Amino acid sequence: MAATESPRGLIVDLATPMQPDGTLDGRSLGRLLDRVVGECQAVFLASPSLGEGPYLTGTMRANLLNQAIVVLRGHKPIMIWITGASPAETLENLQAL
Repeated sequence: MAATESPRGLIVDLATPMQPDGTLDGRSLGRLLDRVVGECQAVFLASPSLGEGPYLTGTMRANLLNQAIVVLRGHKPIMIWITGASPAETLENLQAL
């Protein structure tokens, strides 16, 4: 889905649901997205202020984004935080996505 303009209105800063072993909880992510999709204009993933965002690796961010794309199916814009603790980490996150 190509964005033609910036999202306006409610942008949901979604918590990143994690399993006890540190992997993404895809089922919980799906439930969260299903719950907010009708009420928001966009979804913000891997936030530095909510959930595990600052601690996700590039691969984990890519997995989070891929699962969100499957659930949202292009119905809402997805924004994802890529900034890491260093320029190298930020580049790794960008390349993974």
